[in-house]
Amino acid sequence: MDRFRRMEIFVAVVETGQITRASEKLHLSKSAVSHGLSDLERYLGVQLLSRNPRALQLTGAGQSYYDHCKRILADVETVEEGLRGDEKKVSGHIRITAPDTFGSYLLTPIFSQFMDENPDITLDLHLTERSIDLVEEGFDLAFRIKPTEDRQHKWTKLSSVRMVACASPSYLKEANKPLNDLKDLKYHNCLIYTRSPTWHFVKNGKAYEFTPEGRITTNSGENLRQFALAGQGIIYLPYFLAYYAISKKQLVTVLNDYEGRNLDGYIVRPAHLHCPARVQSLIDFTIERTDAMKGFLNSMDRAI
Repeated sequence: MDRFRRMEIFVAVVETGQITRASEKLHLSKSAVSHGLSDLERYLGVQLLSRNPRALQLTGAGQSYYDHCKRILADVETVEEGLRGDEKKVSGHIRITAPDTFGSYLLTPIFSQFMDENPDITLDLHLTERSIDLVEEGFDLAFRIKPTEDRQHKWTKLSSVRMVACASPSYLKEANKPLNDLKDLKYHNCLIYTRSPTWHFVKNGKAYEFTPEGRITTNSGENLRQFALAGQGIIYLPYFLAYYAISKKQLVTVLNDYEGRNLDGYIVRPAHLHCPARVQSLIDFTIERTDAMKGFLNSMDRAI
């Protein structure tokens, strides 16, 4: 195994914290990663990592070598990307994590276009509501709704997502109960999203909150939408998830004197790591397509 590959293995093990995760990131077997790490320590004549049942820890020599490896690998990648220029499309593997509904409805169509235009890219997309440690688990990017203040990541605002309250015409007809004011929601069956137990509204510049009650609770936005379409109750969900059903009059907005909360979407990546051309290309592509999508959604909003 060549010296450059051993450096890549060492960096991957340090950043993921596990040989198993490093092997997944590099698409190598666990034995290849383990042997590569051992070969490197034997070649250098120093111990780079201290091993215990719970974790791998950098030694003093390991920390110094890791810092040098990161700079060397970043320099090599930058040189290669500069030489390719416009003559060759980006290539390589990209690992991304995003919330389930946000990823399925907004990001998947964008990523499909990106893959069509970049046939040398391979994509690993994890849709989960769990907050993933990008470096530890070997991800290049995350798409998140709620920002956190930290210096370890770079946060790039992608879009604002408006929340709306709506229900099916069949539910409203069958319920036959007033729905003119926020307090009227207590007379209705509300469909509850596990991770957002409180509904937020604004009216005439004043903020309001409502804690819904209902017979159905789920951790899936798409599942909630299907329950609403089936006439099971009132739903509070992102507009991009509801706009098609609203345009077809399968769902109708309610409490129109109130505005739903705006949530901001972000692209997140480790701040201290070099951003490869393939990853930056996907970031730029996503921002461009999302800007176009915002215009489309705004036009839909005005039409309804």
